[in-house]
Amino acid sequence: MDKTLKINKIHILLSLILLLTVFWLLWSQLPTDRRDKLVWLKLNVVGKDSVNKVLLLPTELPARSSTTLTFEIVPEKIFSVGANIVLNIPWTFLMSTKSWTQPQSGDSSIAGFVTVSSTDPETEISTVIYRDAYNYRIRITFGASPPEIGDTIRVIYGDTTLSDSGSVLSQVNAAIYDFNVFLDREDKSEFLEIHPIPKLKITSRRAKWMLITLPSLSKEGESIIAKFVALDEYNNRDYDFVGRVKFSCSDGCNLSRELSFGKQDSGRVELPLTPTSGIHQLSVNFSGGRVSKSNPFKVIKTEPEYRLYWGDLQNHSDLSDGSGSIEEFYHYARYVANLDIVALTDHDHAHRTHYLRPEIWEKIKSAVINYYDEGEFVTFLGWEWTKDNEGHKHILYPDIEGIPFPYTLYPTAIDLWNALDGKPALTIPHHVAWERRKVDWTRRNDQYQRVVEIFSQHGANEYYNNPLDHTKEKDRAEGHYVRDALAMGHKLGILASSDGHFGYPGNGWMIGPTSLDSTSRATGLVGIYSKKLTRKAIFDAIVSRRVYGSTDHRTILSFKVNGEWMGSEIQSKEPPIISGFVNSHTLIKFIEIIKYDGKIYSSTAVKLGERVNNFEFTVVDSSYIRSSFYYLRVTSEGNVNDRFAWSSPIWVNKPPIAETDSIPDEYNYEFPTDIIPYTKSGTLSYEAFNSGDSSDILIFINGIYLSSISESIGNDWSNAVKVEIPNYLMGDTILVRFEHNENLITDSKYDWGIRNVSLKTEGKY
Repeated sequence: MDKTLKINKIHILLSLILLLTVFWLLWSQLPTDRRDKLVWLKLNVVGKDSVNKVLLLPTELPARSSTTLTFEIVPEKIFSVGANIVLNIPWTFLMSTKSWTQPQSGDSSIAGFVTVSSTDPETEISTVIYRDAYNYRIRITFGASPPEIGDTIRVIYGDTTLSDSGSVLSQVNAAIYDFNVFLDREDKSEFLEIHPIPKLKITSRRAKWMLITLPSLSKEGESIIAKFVALDEYNNRDYDFVGRVKFSCSDGCNLSRELSFGKQDSGRVELPLTPTSGIHQLSVNFSGGRVSKSNPFKVIKTEPEYRLYWGDLQNHSDLSDGSGSIEEFYHYARYVANLDIVALTDHDHAHRTHYLRPEIWEKIKSAVINYYDEGEFVTFLGWEWTKDNEGHKHILYPDIEGIPFPYTLYPTAIDLWNALDGKPALTIPHHVAWERRKVDWTRRNDQYQRVVEIFSQHGANEYYNNPLDHTKEKDRAEGHYVRDALAMGHKLGILASSDGHFGYPGNGWMIGPTSLDSTSRATGLVGIYSKKLTRKAIFDAIVSRRVYGSTDHRTILSFKVNGEWMGSEIQSKEPPIISGFVNSHTLIKFIEIIKYDGKIYSSTAVKLGERVNNFEFTVVDSSYIRSSFYYLRVTSEGNVNDRFAWSSPIWVNKPPIAETDSIPDEYNYEFPTDIIPYTKSGTLSYEAFNSGDSSDILIFINGIYLSSISESIGNDWSNAVKVEIPNYLMGDTILVRFEHNENLITDSKYDWGIRNVSLKTEGKY
């Protein structure tokens, strides 16, 4: 026995040696730039180095410049053999699309070419470029003749000595960027960060368009503020913009005039206006003949039931995996994007890093307090629960008392909801059908999960293979989209936000500039109907699901059923009256009423008749036979891809109707339960007979189709039939509906019956 065990251990050891040998052979055959990309290393930073200095040139550049960056390090202390310097390229999420060019040392004719040299030609230098999550680093190791005091180590990022193609493109977002340099002088794998940190300021380019926003809804006679912001092609505010522009107003609202921008305005002007009643839009003729248009704004003669406010409720900063400081974030939200509402929702953990340490959380809370301006600008305390196999959620609090519950300690959605312990909060799922981060919709909590993010810069998650779906097929998780969740019984309002990682809330973009090109990866916005612009009123409006989502525009969308607002749950015996209006930023292409009748989705196009920006409609659903929900989907023209807006659903419950015929169309039962809603499955038991096809008898639980009667049910009463009810349909009250589909939708009168119906709850899920 001992001999056999010893032989097995030898076999295992030989196998490991063979695997390592094969790996090394494959690794050594890879080109240097491929190895650069595959190395993964996390630095052990133990402190600061204020002795050694780094010189960075240049120190200021316009956005997206083709350039060469030179770093010079002059040692003030002796380096040993094996010493290391690591240069960090500033963090930017999905950096390849809009940030610093990826560094590489393999080919001088490819952008981002890196060279390292020393004034001492005897110094032996090796360079490896690697990626830590989305972060690129240049690691320099010194062999024989390491640098001495007074030598100069020169790192050229974007070296064009051999080819002009080796240059780099700078970041597009105007901000100050840190190029951190770490030093390990004695090859101990203990790095000190050199201070002061080299910084490079990215400035805006010259303005190319104008962002113009006005309150979407107002009362005639009120003075409203039009906000004009001069932006470059990357949505950076041009603080140096001066000049005069002429704006005009559509539909004869008599507001045309010239607007002057002085140096003191720093590219932003607020102008009070008192427009007449109607639906209006401002236009500015800008440089190069480009026309910039405002959002549509509607002025009515009476006080609006609700005002319409605009927000972006999911964003990240350099406190986690985004770029831009917390101060830059709030400044951009209010004074560039002209948002009414914003939330910074930095990650709890991501990329093997714990972000929301107590001191960081206190900084976030302080900013929420300091930037809140009641009636003008609403900030929410929030964070993101970042659990991949359960689905990411951003959490918002209605006050400043909340704390984060990281997924490392609360690994399931149930754990998260239990940790909240009844305290007011919203847990908002987002990019719900992204394959590796898809939401587990069998988890349900109607108290906390009141709304869902249907769109962000990652794409739209309305339904599988929609026009703005995830770009790669492998990233699409069929069965996990918003429509799938609604069809499972979830009562979710619909909103959109940016999921921004670039410090540009409400006006960011991933692949192309939002307001110029309207790309499929534009920002998302949420429209919120509320009586007041206060934190409590806005939070209550979201809880009430009086919200809707749009891509990169402030289309006014109203949607009601029987006069009740989007997000409502109502009852109706008669066919519902569906009404609404759309005031679009651009020409409307389609208005669709999406209906789910508990079993299938259908789409009814509202007839527009002509090319219009504004349209009002009222229709009656003559096909209403059972409880259903409805939402509105609007498609408008974009420069590159269409723009979209989605209302929150309205749930219409059809109450049981007393049957006067001897053969009913339906049987209805109600079972109260004593379980915590959606935490246990159930078993439905019944007996039935049917003179027709048994598959014509449909079973609905709380308005959602469960199954057809699949067993052969004859003219005699059957034995007890049992059907499992999943936990996500098991609320505090269970409404069971048996429906004879053939009798209900045709003039047929098959004799049938249901009796001895019972419900039993099962174990936890």
